[in-house]
Amino acid sequence: MGKFCMKCGSPMQEGHKFCLNCGAPAVTAAPVVEAAAPVVEEVIEAAAPVAEEAVEAAAPVAEEAVEAAAPAEQKDCVVVIAELKDAAALED
Repeated sequence: MGKFCMKCGSPMQEGHKFCLNCGAPAVTAAPVVEAAAPVVEEVIEAAAPVAEEAVEAAAPVAEEAVEAAAPAEQKDCVVVIAELKDAAALED
């Protein structure tokens, strides 16, 4: 895959230090640091219990919200059905 100038988007040839179109310096990617992977894994492992606790704490609140919303949703369905019946009666 070829490189492109970060300033003007023109294709750049390998080995060139500057863009032939606009003169911007070629930007080289920083080397990948393989040592970062274990650190990331440690952070994920350390965060997992906290995330589990947050999910457990949120579950009752979510259940209450669903239970509180259920009658409203049922009412909305009843209203919609009544409106559909009224609309059907008008068409007859």
